[in-house]
Amino acid sequence: MVQIMKPKALTVFKLMTCASSNYQRIVQVNVEQLVESTMTNQGNYLELSMSTGSTYGATDLIHPISYLLSQS
Repeated sequence: MVQIMKPKALTVFKLMTCASSNYQRIVQVNVEQLVESTMTNQGNYLELSMSTGSTYGATDLIHPISYLLSQS
């Protein structure tokens, strides 16, 4: 029987406040609170909405998915 591993409760994402800015901040997102992750028109970036009410929109972009995958 194959067992599927649950993801870690806390996952660290690097968010950029602006696509053209070097400013970055680290936030810890509880993956169980993640309501949805949808692709933005940037293509390589995720937009996160959390059940806490905080929403990271077009001005808070996560690093490219390939970066996140390389860190897992």
